[in-house]
Amino acid sequence: MAFPQTEYQRCIVHQAHSIMKYVVDKDRKVFAEDLKKIYNAPNADRAAEIRDTVTEKWSEKYPNAIKS
Repeated sequence: MAFPQTEYQRCIVHQAHSIMKYVVDKDRKVFAEDLKKIYNAPNADRAAEIRDTVTEKWSEKYPNAIKS
């Protein structure tokens, strides 16, 4: 899926790698599983719902990862 209004688009692998650099080792597995739920969502609406849930869950602990 392309988002023409974005300033910079990355492939999912590079975006995930960029995000994970902000997450400590002990949380990486669970955080990565949450990210996969977003990327594997059946449609954009469901992905947005999951993203909001992940944001709520992790934004306090990893604000830079969520911002990314």
